[in-house]
Amino acid sequence: MNQYTHACRRRRAGLQLRHGGYRFRSGFDTLVYAQTLEAAGVEDKQAQAHAEAARDSRAGLATGADLDARLAGLEARLIRALWVQGAGLVAVMTALMAAFKLFG
Repeated sequence: MNQYTHACRRRRAGLQLRHGGYRFRSGFDTLVYAQTLEAAGVEDKQAQAHAEAARDSRAGLATGADLDARLAGLEARLIRALWVQGAGLVAVMTALMAAFKLFG
C-alpha cells in the first residue's frame, strides 16, 4: 500500500453523518479512480495525478441539492410576484369600478 492510498483512506475517514447515513464530503472517490488506472497499467504517480485532477475539476459543479435549493428560491420568488401582480390587478379593477360609479 503506497502513501497515496493511505492519504485517500484518511480522507475517507472524514465522513459526515447526514439523514441517518454516511456521506462523503467529496462525491468523488479518488482512491477507486487511481486504483482503476493502476490496474489498467498506468503508473502510480500518473494515476494519482489523474485522480487529483479529476476531483479538482468537479469542485465547481452544482449538485442536485444545489439545483433543488435554487429552484425552490425561484419558485418562491415567482409565487410572490404572482401574488403582487394579482393584488395590483384587484386594486386597479376596484379603482376603475369606483371611478365608473362616481363619474358614470
